[in-house]
Amino acid sequence: MSKDSKETRIPCSRLLRDYNTKHLKSITDMSVNEVYTSISKNGGIVTKKCAACKDLLSSLIAKVVNFKPSSPMTVEEQSKLQTLQTLWLAKLKEQLTAISIPVKPTYLRDTVTQKLRERNSDLTCQNIHLEWYLEQHQDSPLNPEKIADAIVEHKDWNWNEVPHLKRNSNYYLSVDDPDGHQQEQNGTSPKKRSRNKGKYEPILNAIEFIESFPSTPGIETLDARLKNDIKVADEVLVWREKDADTYDYRQKFQIFLNLLQTLPDTAKQITFADIDEKTMKKMSKGKSAAKQKVKATKKEKAGETIKEVETTEKEEATVPSTQQQEEVTVEQPTPPADEDPGEEPEHFSPEEVEDIHDDIYKENHAKLMMFLNDKAKTVTYLSYNLTEEKNIGYIQQFSRRNDFDRVYRTLTDNANRPGVSATSIMQFIRNVVLHNILEWGAPAPR
Repeated sequence: MSKDSKETRIPCSRLLRDYNTKHLKSITDMSVNEVYTSISKNGGIVTKKCAACKDLLSSLIAKVVNFKPSSPMTVEEQSKLQTLQTLWLAKLKEQLTAISIPVKPTYLRDTVTQKLRERNSDLTCQNIHLEWYLEQHQDSPLNPEKIADAIVEHKDWNWNEVPHLKRNSNYYLSVDDPDGHQQEQNGTSPKKRSRNKGKYEPILNAIEFIESFPSTPGIETLDARLKNDIKVADEVLVWREKDADTYDYRQKFQIFLNLLQTLPDTAKQITFADIDEKTMKKMSKGKSAAKQKVKATKKEKAGETIKEVETTEKEEATVPSTQQQEEVTVEQPTPPADEDPGEEPEHFSPEEVEDIHDDIYKENHAKLMMFLNDKAKTVTYLSYNLTEEKNIGYIQQFSRRNDFDRVYRTLTDNANRPGVSATSIMQFIRNVVLHNILEWGAPAPR
């Protein structure tokens, strides 16, 4: 977009706005304005998922050169390592190129038209067909087959006479439209112009009823696999800088290689040692147990904080005196005979802690969004509020709180009351995030 672009109000049907806003968010994790801006500028989009993976790929690519032992390697194994790194880098750069190219949208009208051609019909699906069908089937997904059936059923109708739905809402888009701006200055309000006259038709055709965007194979899990390999690469750096127990690096290095998830199959065939499955499972089991333990501890933390306040007096009455405490002997549990006393799964690296916190955030965020999206079905304007960029950030911060269970319970208890408004729901979320106000309905400080 040019530097002269400005936020423009595009009149539209609330039904269409809500559908397209929600659908684009679900397939791209982007707002309608972000999608429109990217399509206008690049002819397509790079989804937020792809953008995140792009950063992760760049980070991992930079780490590959140091993914190696620090102990002296034989000439033969240096050659093997170089081949492995070359294959790995080629694969990562190939993925980086694939996700960096803006992809063009597939529009539902084109898919339906293709279905009509398969029925030997020369009819062409237009947005007005989709608008009509959506209004008639608001509780059903827009199935191309069924839409084509409906168009054929009404093939003799003059669709040029079918009016658009009432324009009772707006899109707010960054539009380069000097001609429209001039008309406003001349006293012609865009809101009063009929959509049928075509003023905003190109814009609406660009953003409404996008069916999908072609995606890179495996993109759904790529970010998780990249985060895993970045973590492994960082562990290799720590290993390289530590004092060595032995200069025989082969087995330890092979364990790191086996943990990688982005190596191409050709690179996986290059090995430096045989690692039995039992050893790998033992390592994975220890890390998994550690993650589950911290996860449970964190989930219980909010509840324990509340209990502390309620039981303070009772505890004070039952706390033994200093002398009694000195006489108490705490027995340490003896590990079973078959347990390795050297294993301490409750101790883990800062990187692992960060991953655990990220997992908890994702669970909290999914739980919160499921509730809010469900409420949006009955609470006016809430679905629109959930797509606003600032509110998206507030919801993310709300999900990261240590007392999430407590504030989530306050939210759900009050939001489920009859007649609650979208304003009250979003105000509570903002108050919690911005001012740490935990009471429902409390005013924000001025």
